[in-house]
Amino acid sequence: MLLLQVAWVGARLMLGYRALELGADAAFIAVLASAFAAPALAGSVVVGRLAGRHGGGLVTLLGSSLVVVGCVVPLVARAPWLLLAAAAIVGLGSVGVFVGQQAFVAHRTRGRSSDGEFGTLATAGSLGQLVAPPLVTGVAALAASPARPDTTAGLVVCAVAAAAAVVVAVALRIVDRAAPSPSDAGEPAQRSIGVLRTPGLWRALVVSGAMLVTMDLLYTFVPVWAAERGIDATTVGWLLAVRALVSVASRLGLGRLVARWGRKAPLVASMALGVAALAALPASDVLAAVAVMIALGVCLGVPQPLTLAWVVEITAPRDHGAALGLRMAGNRLAQTAIPLAMAGIAAPLGSSGIIWTNAAVLAVATALAAASRPGGADRARVERR
Repeated sequence: MLLLQVAWVGARLMLGYRALELGADAAFIAVLASAFAAPALAGSVVVGRLAGRHGGGLVTLLGSSLVVVGCVVPLVARAPWLLLAAAAIVGLGSVGVFVGQQAFVAHRTRGRSSDGEFGTLATAGSLGQLVAPPLVTGVAALAASPARPDTTAGLVVCAVAAAAAVVVAVALRIVDRAAPSPSDAGEPAQRSIGVLRTPGLWRALVVSGAMLVTMDLLYTFVPVWAAERGIDATTVGWLLAVRALVSVASRLGLGRLVARWGRKAPLVASMALGVAALAALPASDVLAAVAVMIALGVCLGVPQPLTLAWVVEITAPRDHGAALGLRMAGNRLAQTAIPLAMAGIAAPLGSSGIIWTNAAVLAVATALAAASRPGGADRARVERR
């Protein structure tokens, strides 16, 4: 997870800068953000089924290989359509990695709370997000200049990280082959529509999608926000690293936090903090942006493992793979549709319009989470069924 996050985050940054090199405007950048998500819409549920049937290790291995390909494609040529193709390949590969890793954890925590274990997985992801911005932008700036980073050098770093992840993923495959999946014992898995009818699942999917859109747009539009203010790429890398460092810290001891306060309170509080931070970002200078990134670190650190545990807790073990695939499909639908809508509605206002619209979307998701009961009541209803 750590290695793939380095490749994933780095590729998003470098493709964004490559698009700016080609003279792309805010609307194209928004389309690029959607390109990372669009191809995964149809494949997420299938990937989830594969993870449930064959284990998360195999799916992680296949996904890692696709990310390598996606990082290499833009090294061949600089045409805008190739940037979109590369984004699509990386996005599809990321589905395999993220669903595969999540299924790996879900299969080994069935029958008990998984908040702590998903917190550990998410912490590994945050460490990758912490390393990626300064590493990739630093190498790119060293190869050229902070104002005009060498995107080719940055993409090579991403490809190397993804290739290393392919090697490590082989170990997960070995573990999965030695351990039966939930589908090997008990009832067969439900159809996707049956899983989607699980009480409370749609709320978890909506909240999760809003969080992932916020993550995507942060990596896509912070470089645009910085370029509009004359802030160099190295500073952008360190700002994003601060965000990732806070996310790591916010996930430490998450299982104990949930045991004491429940899942709802930290979920709603962290999301509300993110709404305030996004609303403040367009008016921020570099110093104020540090405070914004700290707040966004909490917002993007706490909810992800909590929504994962929410989904796993309210679904049967045999349906974990399908539910995680549906979660990813919902995320990708949000990541595709919302940036495109923002491009048409808010792009004329520049990066500020996009960021404020994102704050509004996150505010709606926060209200939905506040009106939900993440876990307990929904789980009881599932057991009665």
